[in-house]
Amino acid sequence: MDGTMSPQKPVTNILQLAIACRQAGDVPGAKAHYLAILQVDPQHPEANHNLGALLVLQQRAGEALPCFLAALEADSASGQYWISYIDALYQAGQLDDARQVFALAIRQGLEGEQVDVLAARLNGETQGLDRPSNREIDAVVALFGSGRLTEATGAAQALTLHYPGHEFGWKALGAIYKQMGDTEAALSPMQKAAALSPADVEAHYNLGVTLQDLGQFAEAEASYRHALLINPDYADAHANLGVVLQSLGRLNEAQASYRQALRIRPDFTAAQYNLGNVLKEQGHPDQAESCYRQLLLSHPDHAQVHCDLGNIMKERGLLLEAQSCYLKALQISPDNAHAHYN
Repeated sequence: MDGTMSPQKPVTNILQLAIACRQAGDVPGAKAHYLAILQVDPQHPEANHNLGALLVLQQRAGEALPCFLAALEADSASGQYWISYIDALYQAGQLDDARQVFALAIRQGLEGEQVDVLAARLNGETQGLDRPSNREIDAVVALFGSGRLTEATGAAQALTLHYPGHEFGWKALGAIYKQMGDTEAALSPMQKAAALSPADVEAHYNLGVTLQDLGQFAEAEASYRHALLINPDYADAHANLGVVLQSLGRLNEAQASYRQALRIRPDFTAAQYNLGNVLKEQGHPDQAESCYRQLLLSHPDHAQVHCDLGNIMKERGLLLEAQSCYLKALQISPDNAHAHYN
């Protein structure tokens, strides 16, 4: 039996690493892995295509063309390779070449919703319009919904290039980056989406979430407050505003935000839990206890609440009651290190 390793196995492993890097938002890491594959197999279709998609993502469509062409030459049966190559030609300003390749692709049987959108663009049917067509919007939504995030990124970027004054492309691009885990990349398109749509509560809320995740609490506060001006009954915005205010040390305001979220949505678990935490932080253990116990009525399997309730009992010197709380936490979550320690 031959003990040598098949060259296909390491290439497959590297490809999986590249895709994992891309999904995690690590574009440089993904690019390095794709280049490593192409050193071993210069005609590898998926590595060439995905490297081209990364270059388009960085608005380097001209540099992506050889990658897409190599992928297409290696696997001309892939409809996505045709679409990516034609779209890159279009984005690179090579409109005549894009139309010629598109005509060839149609003769070979290329069809589908993305093809219809591409045809409209190449025929100039969407030129001069201030908003994307419903087909273009639906195509991005369909790609995003099916988890084809690299393709969705390219489609959303195309909308921002063709319709820079319309919020949808920016909003979609921000959401896609966020789904990929690249919060820093999501920030700029979300800021543009919010600036272009001052009355869109979701755009301002999503911007607030992104700013909060990046630790930009003052800016996040402004976005949440803008969202609440649009919709004062947006419970999630009240609750997240409470988290931001708590992070800024403004505990009274945070408490008010959590209470407002609970007035709107009485079963809001996160707001109820955070309210207990801020009350405890303010030095109101009795009120915090009441808050935790109320939450346990509807969520008796919330291990962390049992643990936090145990902390209050312990601080009061009620050690048997504290022990009972910690044991309940461990019954629910046997690996809870804090409960074990306490």
